[in-house]
Amino acid sequence: MKQRVLLTGAAGTVGTTLWKAWEKQDTYILTLTDINPIEGSTSHVEQVDIRNYEAMQSLCQEQDVLVHLAYLRQDSPPKATGELSDIDVSMNVFEAARACGIKKIVYASTNHVSGWNERLQSPPRFSTGNQFRPDGW
Repeated sequence: MKQRVLLTGAAGTVGTTLWKAWEKQDTYILTLTDINPIEGSTSHVEQVDIRNYEAMQSLCQEQDVLVHLAYLRQDSPPKATGELSDIDVSMNVFEAARACGIKKIVYASTNHVSGWNERLQSPPRFSTGNQFRPDGW
């Protein structure tokens, strides 16, 4: 039986690469979501803002795996009361997945979490868990 996979950020470069390969391999039953249009997919597509908890909870229903690639771009910390950061939004998406019984979450973060450590050395060395050096929010 094929696993049902919800992929956020599916219109982005990494998301598009993944769903195109997975559709070609016919590996999973995919639900693709992004705030931007997703073109050319044969899978179920929903254009949804990840800040909308109820919409994300609805998408998480009947899924086995969440692959969370979407992010909320911000150049500075939230300034308005109730404005969510990318971390807040990701936690809400994870909570929606948990509440709907999803047991596996694959989360891709940015190398900005580690301050681009791999660019500080030659040859490049990838960051480890003890090299947190965020260079922004």
